[in-house]
Amino acid sequence: MKIIAVLTFPKPVGELCALAHFVVDRMTGNPYFPSPTPALSRVAARIAAVAAADAKVLTRAKGTRAARDSLVVALKSDLRGLEAYVQSVADDQGTEALVIVASAGMDAKRPSIRTKPPLRVEHGPVSGTAEVIVKSAGDRAFRRRR
Repeated sequence: MKIIAVLTFPKPVGELCALAHFVVDRMTGNPYFPSPTPALSRVAARIAAVAAADAKVLTRAKGTRAARDSLVVALKSDLRGLEAYVQSVADDQGTEALVIVASAGMDAKRPSIRTKPPLRVEHGPVSGTAEVIVKSAGDRAFRRRR
């Protein structure tokens, strides 16, 4: 069964930096990841930039929060790139996928296999009757024309 590499980003910026440091530390020198994309040095530089920008936000100077938030978006983008790289390495190895994902400091999950059937028939409340239960098509199932 396929293993999926997952990074769940925490909301506080300090915790995001700690998670990013953990992932970079786990991937540095790891034989499973000879040439990660993006480079770990680039991610480490982004972490330092986000930490410095977060410290400036505490001064409440105008424009510091927007600058920090743009750096956070760039850091998350780099972390998603590392997540995709780890996923590609895990897909290539197959049997050791769980070990590879864990060695990168990421969580692993298995894809869900439970799905609702589009149509289901059950016994009705009265003998000889049936109830037909249909899977919801969501918000876009019916559009009213004006």
